[in-house]
Amino acid sequence: MELTGLSVEDAKLAKEREFTEPFVLERETDFEGLSDLALKEGMKMVRGGRFFHFLSVHQDKGKAVEIVKDIFRENCGEEMIAIGLGDSENDLPMLKNVDIPVLIPHYDGGYEEFNLQNLVRSRYPGSKGWNESVEEILNDLERADY
Repeated sequence: MELTGLSVEDAKLAKEREFTEPFVLERETDFEGLSDLALKEGMKMVRGGRFFHFLSVHQDKGKAVEIVKDIFRENCGEEMIAIGLGDSENDLPMLKNVDIPVLIPHYDGGYEEFNLQNLVRSRYPGSKGWNESVEEILNDLERADY
C-alpha cells in the first residue's frame, strides 16, 4: 500500500493478479542474475513503471495485441486502428504492434527511449496523459473522417 498508494481494499484486489508477479529489487545490479535464474524456470523479468515483473516467457503484450486485433478483424470484417499507451520497457512489445503508439512520460517527466513509427509523446504522466492523448487521437481521427 505504501509503494502504490492503494487503499487496503484495492491492494487486496491487486494481489489477485493472474498473469504477472510484481516486485521491487533493492539493487538493480541484481537484475541480470535474477533474470537468468527466472529463464531457467520458464519465466522472464521485465521492468515496469514502478516495479519489476515476473511472467511466463510465453507472455507478451505485443502478442496479446495481435490476438485482440485478430478477434476484432474476424468479428467486424474490417481493419481497426489500434492505439496502445505505455510508459515502460514492458510496454514496448505492445507499442510495436499498434497503429498509434503513445508514450506516457514518467512522473519525473522523463520518457523511455523508444523510437517507433507514428510515436505520440503524451505531455502528462499517468491518467492525465492517458486521457489527453486518447481524446486528441480520437478527435484527430474524427476530423480525418475514419
